[in-house]
Amino acid sequence: MASGSSQNSEGLVHDVFLSFRGEDVRKSFIDHLRAGLKREGITAIFYDDTRLERGDEIQSKLYEAIDCSKMAIVTFSHRYAESRWCLDELVRIMKRRSHGLMVVLPVFYDIDPTHVRHQTGPYQEAFRKHKVAKIDRVSKWRQTLASTADLAGFGLQNQANGLPNSFIKLSSPGSHLIFNKYEAKLIKHIKYMVGGQSSLIQDINKWLQNGSSKVEVGIIHGPGGAGKTTTAKVVYNRNCRRFKSRSFLINLRTACQKDSEFIPLQNQLIRNITRNEDVKIDNISQGREKIKNVIGTHKILVVLDDVEDVAQFHKMFDCPDWFFAGSKILITTRDQHLLINDITISRFATCLLDEEKSVELFSYHAFGQAYPPEDKINISTPFIIYCGGLPLALEVLASSLRSIKSNMWKSQYERLQDYLDEKVFNVLPWSFDSLHDTAKDIFLHIAFYMIGRNKEYALKILDGCGLHGEIRLEDLIAKCLVSVDEYHDTLTMHHLIQQMGHEVVRQKPPIELGRRSRKSGQKDAYKSLAEYKGQDLQHPKPIKTSAFTEMENLDLLLLENVELYGSFDVFPKGIKWLLWKGCALKEIPFDFELDELVALDMQKSCLVQVWNDLKHMGALKILNLSHSHKLVSTPDLSSAFMLEWIWCEDCINLTNVHESIGKLENLTQLNVKGCVNLVTLPESIRSLKKLTSVIVHGCRNLKNLPINIGSVLHLDGCPGLVM
Repeated sequence: MASGSSQNSEGLVHDVFLSFRGEDVRKSFIDHLRAGLKREGITAIFYDDTRLERGDEIQSKLYEAIDCSKMAIVTFSHRYAESRWCLDELVRIMKRRSHGLMVVLPVFYDIDPTHVRHQTGPYQEAFRKHKVAKIDRVSKWRQTLASTADLAGFGLQNQANGLPNSFIKLSSPGSHLIFNKYEAKLIKHIKYMVGGQSSLIQDINKWLQNGSSKVEVGIIHGPGGAGKTTTAKVVYNRNCRRFKSRSFLINLRTACQKDSEFIPLQNQLIRNITRNEDVKIDNISQGREKIKNVIGTHKILVVLDDVEDVAQFHKMFDCPDWFFAGSKILITTRDQHLLINDITISRFATCLLDEEKSVELFSYHAFGQAYPPEDKINISTPFIIYCGGLPLALEVLASSLRSIKSNMWKSQYERLQDYLDEKVFNVLPWSFDSLHDTAKDIFLHIAFYMIGRNKEYALKILDGCGLHGEIRLEDLIAKCLVSVDEYHDTLTMHHLIQQMGHEVVRQKPPIELGRRSRKSGQKDAYKSLAEYKGQDLQHPKPIKTSAFTEMENLDLLLLENVELYGSFDVFPKGIKWLLWKGCALKEIPFDFELDELVALDMQKSCLVQVWNDLKHMGALKILNLSHSHKLVSTPDLSSAFMLEWIWCEDCINLTNVHESIGKLENLTQLNVKGCVNLVTLPESIRSLKKLTSVIVHGCRNLKNLPINIGSVLHLDGCPGLVM
């Protein structure tokens, strides 16, 4: 063994203890590291020259050297975990650290920290051999590797002789990274980090280490519970020592709401940057002036967690010019379009976990291992599917199940179908709470009724409700509450966010049933009507129209195979979207007022003719009568001058499209696909200049078409057609 032996200023023999697997990194890294440390004036280095045979005496001397060292640099390499000596050494090092007696700096040399943390990759085989050898210290080794990998450190690739010198520059006393008495305080994060966000973490690490001389902002965005804050903590811990000063400010959104909470956050930032715990500011203006003075003196790293809008950034920092060149600001937010002017921005999107990583994260929290025990696989699977790859949900549910007996898991799962877990709910709703009132209405309309609906179809209904759908929908998409399936152009939403919407409505203060403006599909509509009328409608019977008398705020009504009877004169007049699948009526009654209706969707109905008299339908944009097999004619639509879409697909007995279609100047789509008994279309259709799509595919008896519409036709399956 060779080591520096002079005592340092604290009475310890060694400044640095180097822990490493000799044959892996001695020549490629450790020798250069040791030389570089000495060039920086750090000469009291313990370096184990392991050409000596191992034995109790050697181990005793190693432990003594650890106990006499101020700091340990632990170099994790591919074969580090194969050495029982290295693992025992690490246990001793981390025990001393736990007592506050040693600083530990991990170096991940050509290996992913995830492999060290979870003993996967090259470490998995090493631990398999340890297990076969029945070594009783395996569990302790695993715990120690996991806790060490959570420390801030350096990830280095094998780049031959030039690498250690650049590392030394980062870890020298002059850069305040190792021997500064104000050692960076690391941020605690979740115990288990699976590799689902590993590529994201790598991208952010590269950005933090890009050496830019500009002031730059990085934005981590994604839905609530997707791991934004955890990711920020991980990259902060791994990179904070690269900056002379650093600060991690949590819950900025909440703090910005009250001066009494924002001022302490200003104090924290100033103290972190100046390393002066005696600093105290009394008001926001004083704090801003002090912040302006201190953040421009040297390169810093600042993390702003949970930022809702750019105003919150500017409340803390009025101008990016305040910062010293090369500083980085990392922001977590749910708004993917968050914009800060006059500064370079890099954006990083969190992602949902795939099936493999979902199983791994759930298993760590439920069972303390990477995969469920064989007898727990079947009962775990429904919970993993339910979470839909959302990290927060996987962590919360798995942790709660850990203390519950296996025979109770099924009942817990059944409860989740009706009630969102409280801890998950408490994280998700603020995205909803921060929305404009109109956007809240749109979110709830989508969550209850419009998942899987065509985007344009939904927007027409939302606009008809006076909600300015397109603008607000973009806001919901930016906040990761709603997304659009680009292939099908349909609205989608993570099912836990959808369940959050249901929970928001459920938790509202009780109001008079008749004042409710939305019913959650057939089941909830029956339940609500049962409450109102005191009837048992679990097996629904015909419903009297008077049950809807006091529901004057009803905008949207979705019914399926429901039979209504009685006078429609008492029916709500303000309905904008009526979807009544399987309607048993042969025609819509004359007293059913449809003046404000934007979309009438009567698919699979028993209608023979839609109505007998002329209806006033000045707001109607969508008429869907598809799969109504008894329908023989479309209605007189003379008053529906706003109508844009007519869908009569698979109306197999349809023989007549009413001549009034020629008056619909806003009509863009006509779909009569599969109307096998339709022979002709009205000549008046020729005058419709906005008509861009006429679908007659499968109209096998269609004989002729009006001229001038050939360019907008879908003609397959029309053998009798003469053009």
